[in-house]
Amino acid sequence: DIEIMNGDYEGRTLAGVYGYKDGWGELGPHLADEITALIATKPTSVQKPAV
Repeated sequence: DIEIMNGDYEGRTLAGVYGYKDGWGELGPHLADEITALIATKPTSVQKPAV
């Protein structure tokens, strides 16, 4: 949801300016599953830095 303002104070959507079609820029199912798996992964133990 990005709008580009021109010199006449008129806003146009990014999709309108560049002709994006519905669904462009959406993640494919495989990539979405990979990202979900990364987010759902429990963090490993954190090591304290050596002093």
